[in-house]
Amino acid sequence: VRLVDLSTAYNTLRNGGRFRPSTSIVKVTNSRGEVLERWTPDAGRQVLGANGEQIAYLITNMLSDNQARWYMFGRNNVMELPDGRPAAAKTGTSNDWRDSWAMGYTPDVTIGVWVGNNDNAAMQEIAGANGAGLIWNDLMVRYHADRPAQPFVRPPGVVEETVCADTGGRASPACPRPISELFVEGAVPQQPDVTYVTVRVAGDGTCLAASYSPPGEVREASFPVYPPEYRDWAARNGVPQQPTRLCPPPQAADPNVAQLALLSADGTVSGGQLFVNGTARGSFILEVGEGQNPQLWQTVSQGASAVENGLLGIWNTDGLAPGSYTLRLSVTTPEGATLSTTQNVRLQ
Repeated sequence: VRLVDLSTAYNTLRNGGRFRPSTSIVKVTNSRGEVLERWTPDAGRQVLGANGEQIAYLITNMLSDNQARWYMFGRNNVMELPDGRPAAAKTGTSNDWRDSWAMGYTPDVTIGVWVGNNDNAAMQEIAGANGAGLIWNDLMVRYHADRPAQPFVRPPGVVEETVCADTGGRASPACPRPISELFVEGAVPQQPDVTYVTVRVAGDGTCLAASYSPPGEVREASFPVYPPEYRDWAARNGVPQQPTRLCPPPQAADPNVAQLALLSADGTVSGGQLFVNGTARGSFILEVGEGQNPQLWQTVSQGASAVENGLLGIWNTDGLAPGSYTLRLSVTTPEGATLSTTQNVRLQ
């Protein structure tokens, strides 16, 4: 692309989307200084469509956003003019450092700069910012030395609305980062695309609360729900996600879920039928095994409904040899988790 053609394209944006062919001769005079021919610019023809002026302004607004450039170029870069003068600018660098570009405009003028070798040989790491950009900045400063700063005037038909920065949809109360953005009138997003969901969580807040979760940890938390096409992006960028898994059961059984009442104060019992009491908040099975760490278990009783501080089962010890035994109560929670508690007893 020729420098004059690219400069003309940027000038079209400065001119509200109206294209004017470039010219290299602005006037012709004779030896007496009399003007024989003079180029007079016309209004140009609109090339960006029915909303061309508004579209051109939106692009100008993007190209003149200094804060958007700071992430890559830092503050006070070559595309920023002194005293906060607005300027819409863009640098560019082609592969192998063959071309260094700087294009931009103010309300007063459009300037384009190209730096490169005439034989198209690669330069020594001359990019748009440290090559053409330096020249562009110097030319702009010189041109505007005695001119007051002028803003880019927003045309009718451009409106400002609050949208969600992460998706571009209309900002709802669920949007974590609402921002103001400009739109061509009639093209504003109509539907909020981020909603809230409130769930009960426990632990560190990344899992759903269960019936066995300690009551002191259970709380409600709200999470933004993105449209499906944004959810992977949100997860990769650390946006808190609605938990989908239950919090793991505690290592030791919660006494509010599974609890065995002591058969005796010292753990010693006599033979016969022993009434085993306790609490099982869910379906349960009561078992007994020989020793303190049984390998085999025998069912004492089981129930399909919860028991609250009541009889869990009757352990018939007739025919058992004296010694150490272990009772185990296993309760299945509504979520399908199994919590167990044990009690060691000595049979006389």
